[in-house]
Amino acid sequence: MRFLSGAGIDWYQVSRGLAALKTPEDRLKKLRELVAKVPDDPAGQALLIEILLECDKIEEAQAIAARMRRDELAGPLVIGTLCDLQAELGQENEAKRTCSELVEFNAADPSARERLGDLFLRHGWYEAAYRQYRTLTAMRPDDPTAQIRLAAAAAGMGRVDEALRIERKVASGDGEPGPADPRRWARLHSAVRIALMIMEAKTKGAAEEIEALERTLKIAYEFDVPMNLVVLTWEDFDARLGIRAKKGDATFEVSDRTDAPDAGIAMIDLGRTKPAGVTMTVELGTTPLRRGVPFSLISIAWDGKSFTFGERKGKIEPRSGKVSLGE
Repeated sequence: MRFLSGAGIDWYQVSRGLAALKTPEDRLKKLRELVAKVPDDPAGQALLIEILLECDKIEEAQAIAARMRRDELAGPLVIGTLCDLQAELGQENEAKRTCSELVEFNAADPSARERLGDLFLRHGWYEAAYRQYRTLTAMRPDDPTAQIRLAAAAAGMGRVDEALRIERKVASGDGEPGPADPRRWARLHSAVRIALMIMEAKTKGAAEEIEALERTLKIAYEFDVPMNLVVLTWEDFDARLGIRAKKGDATFEVSDRTDAPDAGIAMIDLGRTKPAGVTMTVELGTTPLRRGVPFSLISIAWDGKSFTFGERKGKIEPRSGKVSLGE
């Protein structure tokens, strides 16, 4: 296998070659040999950080990332990795400062604002995420996913009414009907938020509030025929989650499906009547991540006369690709 390319090293080919080795330790040993030939190559150091984390050598990975940051050699991926590591170690303020370097020299780059907002959001730093998404929506006023991100941050801050207003704006905008329609994504997010409000109101026995919220829910998602929705939401936009339904060993054919990882939402409709014996699995559509990915699974059933709701919280564990939830 040739790794050398001209005077340097083709790190893309290195990465592909390393993937063929049996264990993370084998990959790290081979990579160290290559990095020693060009110790100042940022791409090699970035790959080394990745493999070190795969081997659970957290301190060494953090030290290399911090050194690259100090020497102004760290790209967005290394900055994001260092931010995650610092947050994992409870160094919240330092992690926020590290993350913010993504826009320090790229203030006019909307993709940098989006990346920074996404890092803040997945760590639950909603106010910081909200500020970045506000700037992002000013830069991309016609981008519905930017608006959906802003709504997620607003809801995380407890400003659910604002989140619903933002989602109504997206839902009334332009789009082509179908599962890839951002208007549908916004309506689904709103349906989940209202369903959660109804469930909370039921714990208080607030009958009038429940009735008003159910009317709002019917309008928000157009519940005009019986349906049994299962909606998955998550706040880590780098994780591409989805729902799979099975009955026994066979895939269950759903009535409708939406997969919108860029909006942090997925949905399946189990049909007019809730089927028995159908089990749910939440799957990660990328290679397993070092970090866990929390999610919520909300069921909204409308039988033509009344609603029933349910909520389950879960997490895809680090280095896992899926979690089975049963019926």
